[in-house]
Amino acid sequence: MKNFLFSLYFLFPFIFTIILMLLTPIPCAQLTTPETKVLLQIQTLLEYPQLLHKWKNLTNFCNLSPSPSFTIVCTKNHVTELTIIGNKTKPVSARFSTDSFFTVLTKLSNMKVLSLVSLGLWGPLPSKISRLKSLEVFNITSNFIYGEIPVSVSSLKNLKSLVLADNFFNGNVPNLTRLASLEEINLRNNRFGPEFPSSLFSLPLLHSLNLAANQLTGTISANISCSPSLRFLDISHNFLQGKLPWCIDSMSLNRTMFYSGNCLSTRNLSDQHPSSYCKKSSVLNVKPRFERPNKSKMRLGGVVLIGIIGGFVGAAVVLILLFLFILRKFNAEKASVTAYSRPNIHASKRNVPQLVRIASNGLPPYRIFRIKEIEDATDNFDSSNLLGEGSQGQQYKGRLKDGSMVMVNQKSLSKIIDQNLKVLPYLRHRHLVSVIGHCAINNEDHPKMKSTMFIVFEHISNMSLRIHLTDSRKNEMLKWQQRMAIIIGVAKGIKFLHTGVTPGIFGNNIKIENIMLDNNLNPKVSGYSIPFSCKKGSERKLKQKSAHNHISSINSAEKEDIYQFGLILLELITGKVVTSSMEVEVLKYELERGLCEVASPNALRSAIDPLLHGTYAHESLKTAVLITIICLSKVPGDRPSIEDILWNLQYSMQVQEGRSSKAST
Repeated sequence: MKNFLFSLYFLFPFIFTIILMLLTPIPCAQLTTPETKVLLQIQTLLEYPQLLHKWKNLTNFCNLSPSPSFTIVCTKNHVTELTIIGNKTKPVSARFSTDSFFTVLTKLSNMKVLSLVSLGLWGPLPSKISRLKSLEVFNITSNFIYGEIPVSVSSLKNLKSLVLADNFFNGNVPNLTRLASLEEINLRNNRFGPEFPSSLFSLPLLHSLNLAANQLTGTISANISCSPSLRFLDISHNFLQGKLPWCIDSMSLNRTMFYSGNCLSTRNLSDQHPSSYCKKSSVLNVKPRFERPNKSKMRLGGVVLIGIIGGFVGAAVVLILLFLFILRKFNAEKASVTAYSRPNIHASKRNVPQLVRIASNGLPPYRIFRIKEIEDATDNFDSSNLLGEGSQGQQYKGRLKDGSMVMVNQKSLSKIIDQNLKVLPYLRHRHLVSVIGHCAINNEDHPKMKSTMFIVFEHISNMSLRIHLTDSRKNEMLKWQQRMAIIIGVAKGIKFLHTGVTPGIFGNNIKIENIMLDNNLNPKVSGYSIPFSCKKGSERKLKQKSAHNHISSINSAEKEDIYQFGLILLELITGKVVTSSMEVEVLKYELERGLCEVASPNALRSAIDPLLHGTYAHESLKTAVLITIICLSKVPGDRPSIEDILWNLQYSMQVQEGRSSKAST
């Protein structure tokens, strides 16, 4: 035994070395020599951008640390993902050729994800892109690519995401129905048209389609077929006329749709141009062409660039890249239109019950209460149950016979008219403190007594957003992603009030104290306006108002809601309680300065809630800050619509979720 231990003592260093060698991970294999050369060629063709300046012959590309702006993924010694996100606001030099560039790229034949964003690429997209047979994601956002989409793209059978936004593509969109795997198509802010690409809507797996800010004209076929997978659709800011087909216009719970800035005759006319605007579509094509790298005429792939615009272009492109997704609607709002009245958003009455059933998930059926039930629930309106009193009347907490808690709003009226009752059953939505019933007492036989309306709301057991932000024990739960989810829910609640009922409800007292959070931090807007005609004959007086004054009143109330929404967003971002207009301007100035001081990346960081540090993607935060600043504009007409706000918030959330996904990986 002693001899064994003695031998083990001398053998221990040797055994330890072997164990250490076995436990030491084998370093990632280097790329094949041809693919290494391809990446170095790409570096040269892109003119050595700062992101790639460290690439050398001996660089182990498969072992480079990924960043938000740069990622290389290797599988079995081959590049399968290449993501480069630059900040170029003008094209690369005249030496650049898209044909040469993509000839080199297609040598990475195992590529599945190719994202080349804001790199100054210019020229037509060559048909040889089809050589990347394994490609699943193709993203060339914010470059200067022009011409038509090559038909050869339709041979990329594995393609799931096609993102060509913010370029200068033109012509009709090719038939892509062979790409049965496509889930996302984003062609925003190009020059596609005039033909509306109806064939895209029937792609079986497509869930997101963005055709905004192009040159699509004419009417959309009533026979268009839509995939049931479609959840997001944006056809805003084109030159479309007529009615939206049922396939697009159906009130689907899970579909978010934007259609403003056209000449459509359906839904919210205040978001549409007069028909004369779309008839002049060829004249109103205002998207500038970019300035070519040199001023001499060049023949590139048989296509001659026409219409060089001078130094104005550089600034215009910067504005497009930075603010297009925020300012898409402003010009449409300033267009002069003839007087009109707000339309009924439902094409027929049969759509209304469907909307109510969808929005009322988890709520009991709407019912009409007897006064005895209301009295029993509130202990005859005992003062201990009084929650508060405001413009909407007195509010009591109560308990129904089945044990469920409710809130009862009591309001005295001169007379209860049918119009007061019609809207109530439809005020049910996931992001509203919803109405579950009412009790109306109309004392027509007693002129000296006031009629009384009791509105029964669902009860939210949790506290307001204000309390969650200011309570040190609760605000730890509200990191950036949670705050974004909350504000998106608030926006959806406001959107429902503006467009989900007829007539739309505006001037809603949107305060942070009135945003309730349930146990799952799901936000619900409370204290919103319920349109009561309090005086006899008020309906007649309303009809006597001019259409112009009526619409001006609606627009003013709508923009006030947007401003109040901006205040909530301001508090969510800064973590500070805002009590005066002076504080609003100071905080807004700090956020604006943070955005402008590009040279100081910590400038924006210093303006936000310290609890958010390390929890947000910079692009997500920047988008939300831009929305906040524009919502708080002193000029009401410069504030965006709730639809545009929601679109941008969802984009911000998408960016954030992308960051979280990468972090978890």
